[in-house]
Amino acid sequence: AALAQLAASSSRTHGMKVQFRKSLAAPLELDSTATHHLYRIAQEAVTNAARHSGASVVTVRLSSADDHVRLTISDDGKGLPACPSRQTGTGMGTPDYAAPEQFQADAQIDHRADIYALGVMIYQMITGELPRGVWRPPSERAPVAPQWDDIVRHAMQTDPADRYQKASEIKTDVGKITPAAGRAVSPKPPPTTPQARSLAGAPTKSRAPLLLGVALVISITAFLAHRWQQPAAIVPAKVAAT
Repeated sequence: AALAQLAASSSRTHGMKVQFRKSLAAPLELDSTATHHLYRIAQEAVTNAARHSGASVVTVRLSSADDHVRLTISDDGKGLPACPSRQTGTGMGTPDYAAPEQFQADAQIDHRADIYALGVMIYQMITGELPRGVWRPPSERAPVAPQWDDIVRHAMQTDPADRYQKASEIKTDVGKITPAAGRAVSPKPPPTTPQARSLAGAPTKSRAPLLLGVALVISITAFLAHRWQQPAAIVPAKVAAT
C-alpha cells in the first residue's frame, strides 16, 4: 500500500507517469526495518529518475518467490555518458564514501569507485559507524560472520584493480554466508549517538534486514555501473533480497 501511494504522489509531484505493479507468490512478512528500506529505496530511485534522467514513465514493481523479495525500478530515461566529462577542481561523490582515486585530479573514475562506496555502506550497515582511519573488521564490532570482513576489505582496496570488478561478485560472496556463521562479540559500552542507539535497539533475531539492505545496495551499484557503460539506454534497476 505504501509503494502504491508513493507512485500516486510521485506522479502528481513530478508530472510524470509513475506506476506500481505487484506480483507476490505469498503475503510478505517483512519487519518495519525492511519495509522502511524498500520504501526509501523506491522513493530515492523515483526522485532521481524525475530529476536527472528525463524519464516520462517510471515503473515500481514488487515481486516475490520462495524466500526472495525483489524490488525493481525501471524508467525510460537517458543513461550517463560512457566517458563523463570532468572539470579541474570538481569533486565527485560524498567524501565519506568516495574512493581514493576520486581525490586525485588526473584519475580515471569508473564504476569501481561505486564498488568502494558499497564497501563503506556495508560496513556502516553492520556496525553503525563509518570505517575511518585504521578500522576494525566488522566481525569485531558486531555478531556477524567473518566472511563480511573479507567482503568489506576486498571492496575497499585502495587500488581499483585490487577491488571487486563487478557488484555481482559481491552478491555472490554475500550469498555464501550462512545464518549460523555469525559469532558472539564482547559486550560494548552503551551507544552514545542517536544513530547508534537506534541501531542498538533494533531487533537482532534475523539477518534478513541486513541481507536485504546489502542486496539493495549491491543491485543499485550494479545499476549505476551499467549506466557508466550504456549511454542513453533504458536500464532497469533490479533489487533482490536473498
